[in-house]
Amino acid sequence: MTRASPLPSFLVIGAQKAGTTSLNGWLSVQPSLRLPHLKETHFFSKDELFAKGLGWYAGQFPRGTGMCGEIDPDYLSSSVAPGRAAQIYEGEQAPKLVVILRDPLGRAFSQWKMSVRRGLEDAPFGEALFTSWDRERRGEERDGGHGYYRRGTYAKCLARWGHAFPESTPLILTFEQLVGADQREETFQRICTFIGLTGKPILPDFDAVGNPASKPRSRLLNRVIHRRSAWRSAVGKLIPSQDLRHRIGVLMERMNTTPDESRGPVMDPIDGLVLKSMASDISELEALAGLNLDSWKDKLVGRDRATEADPAS
Repeated sequence: MTRASPLPSFLVIGAQKAGTTSLNGWLSVQPSLRLPHLKETHFFSKDELFAKGLGWYAGQFPRGTGMCGEIDPDYLSSSVAPGRAAQIYEGEQAPKLVVILRDPLGRAFSQWKMSVRRGLEDAPFGEALFTSWDRERRGEERDGGHGYYRRGTYAKCLARWGHAFPESTPLILTFEQLVGADQREETFQRICTFIGLTGKPILPDFDAVGNPASKPRSRLLNRVIHRRSAWRSAVGKLIPSQDLRHRIGVLMERMNTTPDESRGPVMDPIDGLVLKSMASDISELEALAGLNLDSWKDKLVGRDRATEADPAS
């Protein structure tokens, strides 16, 4: 590929449902930064977009001379994004990597609620999470699916990025550090310093919720927007521009969304084998990143649902 403009100097690679929308909003008010017109280009994670080349990728960013960066939580769990990024950055200065991690159970529950809202999930959370865990342990989980469990296997995800950019030391933060009222300003300052933002950053409105709880006005319309169908195929033929289709889809979803002030669904008990695997994943992350994540492990306590038989047997 022939590069048409400088590559992003930093990538916020995830995780999904860990506050990256809020962070995108906070960074977007910094005049010296150039972020994509739409958050999440998926350039490194989607085959059809990577095939468009760097000219297309460069076109996703505003023109200017400021520092360029991208926030895309799809990248952390993608099996192909690290290698593709390493390929593109070969011979160039490696991007600074920022990672925001959320406890895997809370992260999965938040993603499940989003999937239900979009009409992409019908199974109860406990069942959906078990299915995702079972597919992962069988080696059947693939990029592009829900990946409720896979997206929370942070040590495995970080190892892939470490292999792709062995010279880089990522800034690893937790969701609590990013959104906690007593930590968020300091955390934001750390991020700005790490990515090399020049000058004193503009402090955003931290109380503005980047991705507030919401519900669809019409579940049928949400299914039409997000699920593959003959209708979507027909629209694809009428509107060949993938960028324009994406913008229309985002606009339709926003128009079909209303704030949800209800408590929402309560997390049902989780299979004990899944909880055990999550606890093991957390311990592996602690060893890899030098973090103390006892609070994450505490959230797994009391969620156990006894199983009749070990499916591994």
